[in-house]
Amino acid sequence: MISPLLSLQDTVTGFLLAGVGNVDLRKKTNYLIVDNKTTVKQIEDAFKEFTSREDIAIVLISQYVANMIRFLVDGYNKPVPAILEIPSKDHPYDPAHDSVLSRVKYLFSSESVQQTGDKKSTLHETSSDKNYILVTSSFYFL
Repeated sequence: MISPLLSLQDTVTGFLLAGVGNVDLRKKTNYLIVDNKTTVKQIEDAFKEFTSREDIAIVLISQYVANMIRFLVDGYNKPVPAILEIPSKDHPYDPAHDSVLSRVKYLFSSESVQQTGDKKSTLHETSSDKNYILVTSSFYFL
């Protein structure tokens, strides 16, 4: 499985140095470097291509780029490939715009939380910059 990346130059370079990059036999890459010359159409096409491939499990997209195609990111509802919004160097992460975090918060809101057997699922928010979710005695950090 490969993980494609849609982001700005610095973020893509860092991931490529970490070994995330891939070029297939057709010379197609698993990343899109977004700069001031990249059109929204190009970002949309890359997102649609990456989310339709069967050899991809996670699509990494900087939140800044995701905001450019927010309607596509928010409308995407398949479990695989998963969409993971990441911060970029010049644009910090904003949890208010993260589609995955907003879905998780909805799932664990007071209306959605159900008690199953002797285990409880509850949502604990401890501070404005970190969200902790306790689900059947396991912590997931978002």
